[in-house]
Amino acid sequence: MILAFLQLFAFALPEVTITAPSTSAIAALLIAVVLLCFSAFASGSEIAFFSLSRVELEEAAEDKSLSAQHIITMLKEPERLLATILIVNDFVNVGIVMLLNYFFMSILSFGESAEWLEFVLLTVILTFLLLLFGEVMPKIYSKNNVRRFAFFASNGLYLIFRIVAPFSKLLVRSTAFTERL
Repeated sequence: MILAFLQLFAFALPEVTITAPSTSAIAALLIAVVLLCFSAFASGSEIAFFSLSRVELEEAAEDKSLSAQHIITMLKEPERLLATILIVNDFVNVGIVMLLNYFFMSILSFGESAEWLEFVLLTVILTFLLLLFGEVMPKIYSKNNVRRFAFFASNGLYLIFRIVAPFSKLLVRSTAFTERL
């Protein structure tokens, strides 16, 4: 589907040529799609965890499931939880942009008169797609399914919470330092 769209795109603009994607370009595209799922997971988690109501938190505290315990543990340190989510989402989003840039640059050749088009495609369109599928849609979904999404995300997010602990703690401390200035 993407290739058909790009062929139509190239037909309309003869200075753009399309070549068949290499194995590495296809791999980059597939990895970018997986990373987009991680971005959606992180974005949805941010909304879900910080939108849990007092009643839902009290129910989670009484719940003995591992998911509920992870939710309570992480929300005891809300700044660190937010830092964890932001660290993951930022690294994932940078990876997506790099991989999709590689993919499009390996299959598209822009002539000198189409440099503006390269900017539009690689900056504006990729940013729009990343915002739509990696940020907006997951946040809307998780806002409408707060408890379900929080319980779904809790175990995976807890693992990440533990792994990036040194970095998230450093961010929280540096923020506390700047607040004192």
